[in-house]
Order: sequence, then C-alpha cells, then structure tokens
Amino acid sequence: MAGSLSPSAGVAANALRSRWDGRFIRRPNENRNISKYFMEPESVDKIGDTLYIRILPVIGTNSLSTSDTGLSLTYDNTAIDRVAATPAFSYSAVRPTLVLVERMDNPDEAKMLAGYRTQLLAGLWSSIEATAAQNATTISTQLGAPSNTTEALFLQAKGILRGQGKEYTDMEQGDPMIHFVYDTTQIQYVESIPAIMHAQIRGDKQNPTVQGVVQEGWGFKFNSSVNIYKSAGIAYNMLFTKEAFVLGFNVKPRLLDPQPEEATVRYIAISDSASTEVLDECAVIMRSPY
Repeated sequence: MAGSLSPSAGVAANALRSRWDGRFIRRPNENRNISKYFMEPESVDKIGDTLYIRILPVIGTNSLSTSDTGLSLTYDNTAIDRVAATPAFSYSAVRPTLVLVERMDNPDEAKMLAGYRTQLLAGLWSSIEATAAQNATTISTQLGAPSNTTEALFLQAKGILRGQGKEYTDMEQGDPMIHFVYDTTQIQYVESIPAIMHAQIRGDKQNPTVQGVVQEGWGFKFNSSVNIYKSAGIAYNMLFTKEAFVLGFNVKPRLLDPQPEEATVRYIAISDSASTEVLDECAVIMRSPY
C-alpha cells in the first residue's frame, strides 16, 4: 500500500532552503574621541626609543629705573623642562584556516577578510585610546569626590582651566579648542544641563533640541567615550587642550601582508606608539562614579 501523501508540517519544513545574509556584521569598536585631540610631535617621523618634549619656562620681568646703569640686570636662569614618553609595541592578529576560506565563494571571502582587516586596525586604535586615557591620572587638578557632572562643577573646572591655561584657554575667538571628553555613564548628567543643551542659552548656531546631539558650546567641544580611564569605581573625565598631552608613533596602526602558514593564513596589524602628559596646567580632571 502506498505511503501517505499528506506529510506533517514539521516534515515539510525539512525541504525549505536556508539563506545567508550577504554581509559580515562587525561587533562595535569605540572611535577615537580622546587621543585624536592630543598634540602630535613636530618634525618627527619616528619617535625612536624615547620621545622628548621640551618646555620653555615663563620668564619674569624686572623694573629698570632712570638711575640704573643697565649693566646689572637680573637674568632668569630657569631650566628648560622636558618630558619623556617611551613607546609600547602592540599587535592584533587572526589566523583563519584554509578550510574555512577556500570553502567560501569569492564575494564572501573578500567580505570576511575586509571585515577582519577593519577589526584588526580598530582593535589597535582602541588599545592606543585606552592607554592615552590613563594620562588623566597624572594631572594635578582633580575635581569631584567623585561626583556626577553638574553645571556648577563644570563651570568650576572651566574657571580653573582658564586660569591655569592662560593663552591656551583664551576663548576670545569663540572657537571650540577646549575638549571635554566624559565617560558614557555621565551622558545623562552632562546632557541634562540646560545651558549646554539649549542653543539659545549657549548662543551658538546649533540647536541640539532639534539636532539631538551636543557637540559644541561655551567654546568647548563635547564628546563621550567608553575609553575614559576607570579604576576603583572612579571615571577620570578629561577637560583639556591639545597642549596637555602628546601622542607619537614609530608605526601608526597598519596591516602586514598576509602570511600563509601551513593550512592557515595569518593576518596581523601592528603599532608602536607613546603618549604622555606635557602641560599639566592645560588639563582638569573631573572624577565621577561609575
């Protein structure tokens, strides 16, 4: 007797064809919202074994009366300071097997390898960012007990930075040359300050109540980052000008040529970089809980 011609729904489902999405979706890496605002070394292609930054002192003035001969002047012999940064070599690497790669058709293989290359470089930049953010701990002026960001605390930090930074923090031209990079846990506090959120109060040309994004205001550039340095329950939010820190390279993040190895192919990205504090007076750290 012939079998049944009316199979159950579960049996029929076995005949359905599966479809693969044509993309390789990358898990997210954080953007460079900290170190991209640091100084770069001048006239230096490579920083070598140690990067030195020279710092000239402020030179005082003296009065000269009409009765003085002008031959016994007081000279400022304050030494030229210098800071040093030692580079650290880092890499990221993947090694897919040829079994995996060769079983893909050409479009899938190209997309996967392109995605790997993007992730390798992004991972290096994230590492550089995390290291650069640690410079916040060496800054002398640390506000917050820690405390969540308030308008009063922010304006206190702004006043201190303006007083310390002098010419580097003069906002007369109105350009946002001062950067405030804060941990993402502070977004709810920073972006609830009306004087930051409302363009008509800040007096600039943007209107965040319409745009939905706070970027510039009060002569500052605002941004958040998950790479803000955090330790012992404290996040070190950074208010600074570019003169506060330096970032230099022997090798900026780059990819090496693919390297076949037995039945695998190695994909490696490398970097050699150093960052350090330069002018302590050009930064204020606002500590917050996380």
